[in-house]
Amino acid sequence: MQFDDKHRVEKAKRRAVVNQFEARNRVELFRHLPQYVYGTQLPDLESKFFQLDPMHPSVYKVGLKYLSGDISGGNARCIAMLLAFREAIKDCSTPPEKLFIRDLTAKISSYVSFFTECRPLSISMGNAIKFLKNRIANLPDNLSESEKKSNLLEEIDQFINDKIVLSDKVIVRHAVTKIRDGDVLLTYGSPK
Repeated sequence: MQFDDKHRVEKAKRRAVVNQFEARNRVELFRHLPQYVYGTQLPDLESKFFQLDPMHPSVYKVGLKYLSGDISGGNARCIAMLLAFREAIKDCSTPPEKLFIRDLTAKISSYVSFFTECRPLSISMGNAIKFLKNRIANLPDNLSESEKKSNLLEEIDQFINDKIVLSDKVIVRHAVTKIRDGDVLLTYGSPK
């Protein structure tokens, strides 16, 4: 979202499930972006839980952890999101009048909206969502619903392993060759 567009920000606040409370100590450079205080939103979300569209418990639990700051870091949040999607896919059942692909895509989209309200998505989360929606859209029609689910669960596990875990190891292995004793490192981001 463009946080410098006041109309869009107000519209998003009106539709929001989670009321965000602005931090008192604002960083001037990032004044146009929301700066939230962790944990202040939990009571508000819990009071609205039964008003939400049916939400899988694992998705709700991960969203609460995002709000409280218990899950931090782009990779950790992405893995938690994918594992919540995994549980939701495993437990989902498509109503007889709907198609599996469309029903699951709609559910994933509502889960993504919920996560976005709890905390803005990281880059890796956006990539994982695109990957998952692409895999859902390209499922073969000749498979049964249980085979489609099994296929998606394997794809999620493979994505976590190949794109997050192994990539992290490769980056660390390469970075170690570049760092010498006495070097000063600047890191971007923080756990909370």
